[in-house]
Amino acid sequence: MHYVSNDWQLEELLIDFRGLIGNHSGVNMAHTVYETLKLYGLRGRVVAINCNNASNNDTWRMN
Repeated sequence: MHYVSNDWQLEELLIDFRGLIGNHSGVNMAHTVYETLKLYGLRGRVVAINCNNASNNDTWRMN
């Protein structure tokens, strides 16, 4: 995660590193990201997520 601190410094932080349980479908990826954001109290606070152009990324962004 990248963010701007209170003193206007660009910061970066690894939130979590999880393996997917089950298949790598977009629905499964969306569920894992959602649960991670919920765990750390970040739901509603994320502005953007960057990912590659794999077809399953299109599915998880819609879920």
